[in-house]
Amino acid sequence: MHSRTPKVLHKIAGMPMVNHVIKAVKLLNQNSMVAVVSPTDHSSVAETVGDGVECVDQPEPLGTGNALATAIPALAPDCEYILLINGDLPLIRQKTLEKLVDCHLDNLATITLLTSLLPISQVTGLGFVVRGETGAPVSIIEAAEQSEHYEGTVEINVGAYCISMNWLREAITSLKAHPNGEVQVTDLVGKAFADDHKIASVVIEDSSEGLGVNDRAQLACAEAAMQSRLRLHWMKRGVTMDDPLTTYLESGVELAEDVKILPNTSLK
Repeated sequence: MHSRTPKVLHKIAGMPMVNHVIKAVKLLNQNSMVAVVSPTDHSSVAETVGDGVECVDQPEPLGTGNALATAIPALAPDCEYILLINGDLPLIRQKTLEKLVDCHLDNLATITLLTSLLPISQVTGLGFVVRGETGAPVSIIEAAEQSEHYEGTVEINVGAYCISMNWLREAITSLKAHPNGEVQVTDLVGKAFADDHKIASVVIEDSSEGLGVNDRAQLACAEAAMQSRLRLHWMKRGVTMDDPLTTYLESGVELAEDVKILPNTSLK
């Protein structure tokens, strides 16, 4: 992000992006929540997310798999399964996460992942989902390690998973580091396949929910998608917008029926 502000604290519709993720998760379930953070960002992230989220330090940035391993000791010993989600998915909806969890439980899966179908032209830095003979996912190829040439529509890994803890506690210790020194959560899919465990998946209906934010351009794309969502939400509830494309709303704004918003208006 080229910023003194931690990435997940950059705002979408006036709210830090990590708080959008937390809001979606809390609507789904009120159980304990753990955020894995850099030690240098601990105080600012902890202050932002509030008392309902325990912040755990990842001493070195050694990948998402290492981050998950860091979080496991903070989980309750009797925890049966976890919802694991990237902190830079501000457009994810509660109903989508609910589908992910329901799919995991209904299929008695070991790991269930959220995927999205995108034109190859829109894919930048995302892992590709590989499916096997039965149609179930068998691995995820990280963007940096992709060598094949793809055309048309591809299936990408969004960065949200439901994972059974009995298997995860041992599996996470067996993951090997990639050439860049990082241990990746995505390798758990290949590990589950190798162990002959059940892998399930849910394809999100609205591909905008899978928009991750890694730079200012993606931040702007996420902002535009969120604004479109907020405008539609309020217009369906009786608000008139003379020029929706020049109407900007923060996520905490509340509007009543028959409110009329004129062009070039920002409400905070």
